[in-house]
Amino acid sequence: YVTCPCCGTSQQRVDAKAYMDQMMGQIQSWISKAIPGGFSITQQENVDPIARHNIYMNNVKPVLDLEMNEYRFALNSTLSSPLIVLPFTKGDPARSKHTSAQAFEFNAKLKSLEPLAVDAQNKKAIMDAEGLSTAYALIVNNSKMLMDTTPGRFTLMSNNFRESSDALKKCDGYDAVSMRLNGLAEICAASEMILNGDNLGCLTKAEQGAQMLATAKTEILKNPRLAMTLRAIDLEIEQTQTLIGVASSSTVGD
Repeated sequence: YVTCPCCGTSQQRVDAKAYMDQMMGQIQSWISKAIPGGFSITQQENVDPIARHNIYMNNVKPVLDLEMNEYRFALNSTLSSPLIVLPFTKGDPARSKHTSAQAFEFNAKLKSLEPLAVDAQNKKAIMDAEGLSTAYALIVNNSKMLMDTTPGRFTLMSNNFRESSDALKKCDGYDAVSMRLNGLAEICAASEMILNGDNLGCLTKAEQGAQMLATAKTEILKNPRLAMTLRAIDLEIEQTQTLIGVASSSTVGD
């Protein structure tokens, strides 16, 4: 068996391998339909860069741009929902158009198409889309965990938020979102601490997280494209202040 580090689900190795083989088969099928016959992506190093560029621009980019924009919009929409809950509570999942599996599959497709992107602009576009799709998949995974109270869920969520934050650091225009996700990672770590009886550690982490959220909100106010996320951040700050109040009252007698 293997256990997913993102959602904690366990699965037999044979089933996981079968899924991976099926996913890569679908990706290769998409690529074979998109590019001219006779071209093999595995032999791209032997193909003239100009030919690769033309194939990408004429056969791949028009379709890929549509999918990139779709996933960017979907991520921004998901970010407009609060992404955390307080300990011992459940919450509604964030709005998401795709499953985490679909986002990870899109990421795998992007990686398969990287060799065709010859010029710097197209390479950067693919790298940005890879970061966005990775962050989106991890956030959708976290969203599903808002609905259960399984022990250890806040540790998983904290790790996912950190990874999604790192993924967005490479994407233009998402520095403030990366800061928000780092703050949420601290708050989830704080939630795990209070569940384990570490009230003082929770207080420290929660205060750090609240400060990060406040900083992220200030930066997002400068970016109209992300304005729809402000209400969600306000709700996350309110939740964090509640957590700080609980932790503070619990440490009075310590």
